[in-house]
Amino acid sequence: MIKNKLNEIVSHKTKLLVLILAILSLSACEKTESETSANDSASTEKVEQITSESSNLIAEANKQSAKAKEVGFEWSTTQKLIDQAQQAEEAGDTKLASELANKAIKESKNSLAQAKYADEHWQDHTIN
Repeated sequence: MIKNKLNEIVSHKTKLLVLILAILSLSACEKTESETSANDSASTEKVEQITSESSNLIAEANKQSAKAKEVGFEWSTTQKLIDQAQQAEEAGDTKLASELANKAIKESKNSLAQAKYADEHWQDHTIN
């Protein structure tokens, strides 16, 4: 009889130990899921921020290109760069999109500088 009681106590303690381990395992998984969720949302915010930055650069490139076109000095390669930047962004390559948009912005600013120079120095290039 004592042996049976002893076996019963050990059995209850074993069940209790298994239950405690199960609870601890579940709480560890729960923390991991919440940490993963927090990491996912932070990662999503970062991607959205990067995409927003490349979108802003592409918008600026379009704006500068329009200014150059308005004065008649848009370079033939600028719109191609803008189109490539948009395609890169749509493909998810925001780094390339930003680089191409920055190149397009530089080209547009250089073409505006060229237009200003031409306007200021046209008389230097006339036949006397």
